Amino acid sequence: MARQDIYRILSELQKLSLIEKIIANPFEFNAVPIDEYCSILLQRKKDVITEVQKQFNKLIQNHETNAKEATKKGNGSYILIPAGEATLIRTKKMIENTKCTIDTICSWNQLWQGLFRYDEVSKKAMERDVKLRGIISKNKESKSLLEFQAFMKDSNLEVRTIRNLFPSTLTMCDRKEVIIASHPRTDAGKSSALWSDNPGIIALVENCFETLWKTAQEIRLF
Repeated sequence: MARQDIYRILSELQKLSLIEKIIANPFEFNAVPIDEYCSILLQRKKDVITEVQKQFNKLIQNHETNAKEATKKGNGSYILIPAGEATLIRTKKMIENTKCTIDTICSWNQLWQGLFRYDEVSKKAMERDVKLRGIISKNKESKSLLEFQAFMKDSNLEVRTIRNLFPSTLTMCDRKEVIIASHPRTDAGKSSALWSDNPGIIALVENCFETLWKTAQEIRLF
Protein backbone atom coordinates (compact mmCIF):
# COMPACT_ATOMS: atom_id res chain seq x y z
CA MET A 1 0.00 0.00 0.00
CA ALA A 2 1.34 3.42 -0.91
CA ARG A 3 2.51 5.63 1.96
CA GLN A 4 0.11 8.44 1.07
CA ASP A 5 -2.80 5.98 1.32
CA ILE A 6 -1.63 4.85 4.75
CA TYR A 7 -1.47 8.47 5.98
CA ARG A 8 -4.91 9.16 4.54
CA ILE A 9 -6.43 6.12 6.31
CA LEU A 10 -4.69 6.99 9.59
CA SER A 11 -6.06 10.52 9.34
CA GLU A 12 -9.60 9.21 8.81
CA LEU A 13 -9.24 6.80 11.76
CA GLN A 14 -8.16 9.73 13.94
CA LYS A 15 -11.21 11.74 12.91
CA LEU A 16 -13.36 8.77 13.89
CA SER A 17 -11.54 8.57 17.26
CA LEU A 18 -10.52 4.99 16.54
CA ILE A 19 -6.80 5.60 17.09
CA GLU A 20 -4.55 7.86 19.17
CA LYS A 21 -1.43 9.51 17.80
CA ILE A 22 1.71 9.20 19.92
CA ILE A 23 4.25 11.97 19.49
CA ALA A 24 7.50 10.17 18.74
CA ASN A 25 10.02 9.86 15.98
CA PRO A 26 8.60 8.35 13.91
CA PHE A 27 4.94 8.88 14.91
CA GLU A 28 3.19 5.90 16.49
CA PHE A 29 -0.49 5.05 16.78
CA ASN A 30 -2.52 3.16 19.38
CA ALA A 31 -6.01 1.74 18.93
CA VAL A 32 -8.62 3.27 21.26
CA PRO A 33 -9.99 0.65 23.72
CA ILE A 34 -13.25 -0.83 22.46
CA ASP A 35 -15.26 0.17 25.54
CA GLU A 36 -14.15 3.81 25.20
CA TYR A 37 -14.97 3.86 21.51
CA CYS A 38 -18.43 2.38 22.14
CA SER A 39 -19.07 5.17 24.64
CA ILE A 40 -17.99 7.73 22.03
CA LEU A 41 -20.30 6.18 19.42
CA LEU A 42 -23.25 6.14 21.80
CA GLN A 43 -22.70 9.78 22.69
CA ARG A 44 -22.57 10.71 19.00
CA LYS A 45 -25.84 8.87 18.37
CA LYS A 46 -27.43 10.65 21.33
CA ASP A 47 -26.26 14.01 19.98
CA VAL A 48 -27.70 13.21 16.54
CA ILE A 49 -31.02 12.08 18.03
CA THR A 50 -31.19 15.20 20.21
CA GLU A 51 -30.61 17.43 17.21
CA VAL A 52 -33.22 15.55 15.13
CA GLN A 53 -35.70 15.88 18.01
CA LYS A 54 -35.09 19.64 18.14
CA GLN A 55 -35.69 19.95 14.42
CA PHE A 56 -38.77 17.74 14.66
CA ASN A 57 -40.24 19.84 17.50
CA LYS A 58 -39.52 23.01 15.54
CA LEU A 59 -41.29 21.56 12.49
CA ILE A 60 -44.35 20.65 14.56
CA GLN A 61 -44.47 24.10 16.14
CA ASN A 62 -44.28 25.77 12.74
CA HIS A 63 -47.03 23.51 11.39
CA GLU A 64 -49.30 24.21 14.36
CA THR A 65 -48.68 27.95 14.04
CA ASN A 66 -49.49 27.88 10.32
CA ALA A 67 -52.61 25.79 10.95
CA LYS A 68 -53.84 28.23 13.60
CA GLU A 69 -53.21 31.19 11.29
CA ALA A 70 -55.12 29.47 8.48
CA THR A 71 -58.02 28.78 10.84
CA LYS A 72 -58.11 32.41 11.98
CA LYS A 73 -58.29 33.52 8.37
CA GLY A 74 -61.17 31.11 7.79
CA ASN A 75 -59.44 29.21 5.01
CA GLY A 76 -59.18 25.82 6.66
CA SER A 77 -57.11 22.97 5.27
CA TYR A 78 -57.43 20.22 2.70
CA ILE A 79 -55.38 17.06 3.19
CA LEU A 80 -55.33 14.06 0.84
CA ILE A 81 -54.76 10.93 2.93
CA PRO A 82 -53.52 7.70 1.31
CA ALA A 83 -55.34 4.43 1.86
CA GLY A 84 -54.17 2.31 4.76
CA GLU A 85 -52.93 3.12 8.24
CA ALA A 86 -52.85 6.89 7.68
CA THR A 87 -56.62 7.04 7.13
CA LEU A 88 -57.32 4.93 10.22
CA ILE A 89 -55.02 7.05 12.39
CA ARG A 90 -56.64 10.28 11.19
CA THR A 91 -60.15 8.96 11.89
CA LYS A 92 -59.13 7.73 15.33
CA LYS A 93 -57.65 11.12 16.19
CA MET A 94 -60.85 12.83 15.08
CA ILE A 95 -62.93 10.63 17.37
CA GLU A 96 -60.55 11.19 20.28
CA ASN A 97 -60.87 14.97 19.89
CA THR A 98 -64.66 14.99 19.52
CA LYS A 99 -66.59 16.76 22.28
CA CYS A 100 -70.22 16.83 21.12
CA THR A 101 -71.24 15.06 17.90
CA ILE A 102 -70.11 12.51 15.35
CA ASP A 103 -72.17 12.25 12.17
CA THR A 104 -71.38 9.56 9.61
CA ILE A 105 -72.77 8.29 6.30
CA CYS A 106 -71.65 4.80 5.37
CA SER A 107 -72.75 1.25 4.67
CA TRP A 108 -74.05 -1.06 7.38
CA ASN A 109 -70.86 -3.14 7.28
CA GLN A 110 -68.65 -0.05 7.50
CA LEU A 111 -70.50 1.19 10.58
CA TRP A 112 -70.27 -2.25 12.18
CA GLN A 113 -66.56 -2.60 11.36
CA GLY A 114 -65.80 0.94 12.45
CA LEU A 115 -67.33 0.50 15.89
CA PHE A 116 -65.17 -2.57 16.46
CA ARG A 117 -62.04 -1.01 14.94
CA TYR A 118 -62.39 2.10 17.11
CA ASP A 119 -63.98 0.26 20.02
CA GLU A 120 -61.93 1.89 22.78
CA VAL A 121 -62.05 5.47 21.50
CA SER A 122 -65.74 5.12 20.59
CA LYS A 123 -66.61 4.00 24.12
CA LYS A 124 -64.61 6.86 25.61
CA ALA A 125 -66.39 9.29 23.31
CA MET A 126 -69.77 8.02 24.46
CA GLU A 127 -68.64 8.27 28.07
CA ARG A 128 -68.10 11.96 27.30
CA ASP A 129 -71.76 12.04 26.14
CA VAL A 130 -70.78 12.43 22.51
CA LYS A 131 -73.81 11.85 20.32
CA LEU A 132 -73.26 9.54 17.33
CA ARG A 133 -75.65 9.61 14.37
CA GLY A 134 -75.29 7.23 11.47
CA ILE A 135 -77.01 7.14 8.09
CA ILE A 136 -76.55 3.74 6.45
CA SER A 137 -77.67 2.00 3.29
CA LYS A 138 -80.59 -0.38 3.85
CA ASN A 139 -78.89 -3.71 3.23
CA LYS A 140 -78.56 -5.15 6.72
CA GLU A 141 -79.56 -8.57 8.07
CA SER A 142 -81.71 -9.02 11.17
CA LYS A 143 -79.02 -11.14 12.79
CA SER A 144 -76.50 -8.32 12.46
CA LEU A 145 -79.04 -5.92 13.93
CA LEU A 146 -79.50 -8.10 17.02
CA GLU A 147 -75.72 -8.30 17.51
CA PHE A 148 -75.54 -4.56 17.03
CA GLN A 149 -78.22 -4.01 19.67
CA ALA A 150 -76.27 -6.03 22.22
CA PHE A 151 -73.00 -4.28 21.38
CA MET A 152 -74.40 -0.74 21.53
CA LYS A 153 -76.74 -1.10 24.49
CA ASP A 154 -77.16 2.09 26.53
CA SER A 155 -75.14 4.14 24.03
CA ASN A 156 -75.73 7.55 22.47
CA LEU A 157 -76.04 6.05 19.01
CA GLU A 158 -78.92 6.80 16.66
CA VAL A 159 -79.13 5.14 13.25
CA ARG A 160 -81.33 5.80 10.23
CA THR A 161 -81.34 4.12 6.82
CA ILE A 162 -81.57 5.22 3.21
CA ARG A 163 -82.63 3.00 0.33
CA ASN A 164 -79.62 3.51 -1.97
CA LEU A 165 -75.92 3.49 -1.22
CA PHE A 166 -74.58 7.02 -0.78
CA PRO A 167 -71.87 7.89 -3.39
CA SER A 168 -69.25 8.42 -0.69
CA THR A 169 -68.43 7.55 2.91
CA LEU A 170 -67.91 10.44 5.31
CA THR A 171 -67.53 11.21 8.98
CA MET A 172 -67.96 14.69 10.47
CA CYS A 173 -66.91 15.51 14.04
CA ASP A 174 -68.27 18.46 16.03
CA ARG A 175 -69.17 20.10 12.71
CA LYS A 176 -65.55 21.26 12.61
CA GLU A 177 -63.73 18.62 10.58
CA VAL A 178 -64.70 15.95 8.08
CA ILE A 179 -63.07 12.98 6.38
CA ILE A 180 -64.51 11.78 3.06
CA ALA A 181 -63.52 8.41 1.57
CA SER A 182 -63.04 8.23 -2.18
CA HIS A 183 -64.93 4.95 -2.55
CA PRO A 184 -68.14 4.03 -0.68
CA ARG A 185 -67.91 0.25 -0.94
CA THR A 186 -64.49 -0.44 0.59
CA ASP A 187 -63.75 -1.34 4.19
CA ALA A 188 -62.46 1.33 6.55
CA GLY A 189 -58.89 2.30 5.74
CA LYS A 190 -58.83 0.65 2.30
CA SER A 191 -59.75 3.82 0.45
CA SER A 192 -57.86 7.09 0.13
CA ALA A 193 -59.64 10.05 1.70
CA LEU A 194 -59.92 13.82 1.89
CA TRP A 195 -59.77 15.52 5.29
CA SER A 196 -60.81 19.13 5.72
CA ASP A 197 -61.75 21.72 8.31
CA ASN A 198 -62.67 24.30 5.67
CA PRO A 199 -65.85 26.09 6.82
CA GLY A 200 -67.39 25.94 3.35
CA ILE A 201 -66.86 22.18 3.04
CA ILE A 202 -68.17 21.64 6.58
CA ALA A 203 -71.31 23.66 5.77
CA LEU A 204 -71.96 21.62 2.62
CA VAL A 205 -71.48 18.30 4.44
CA GLU A 206 -73.66 19.40 7.34
CA ASN A 207 -76.46 20.50 5.01
CA CYS A 208 -76.24 17.22 3.07
CA PHE A 209 -76.32 15.15 6.26
CA GLU A 210 -79.25 17.02 7.81
CA THR A 211 -81.26 16.76 4.58
CA LEU A 212 -80.70 13.00 4.40
CA TRP A 213 -81.36 12.62 8.12
CA LYS A 214 -84.81 14.18 7.83
CA THR A 215 -85.86 11.81 5.04
CA ALA A 216 -84.09 8.65 6.29
CA GLN A 217 -85.99 5.85 8.01
CA GLU A 218 -85.42 5.57 11.74
CA ILE A 219 -84.15 2.32 13.28
CA ARG A 220 -85.12 1.74 16.87
CA LEU A 221 -82.27 -0.33 18.23
CA PHE A 222 -83.25 -0.41 21.87
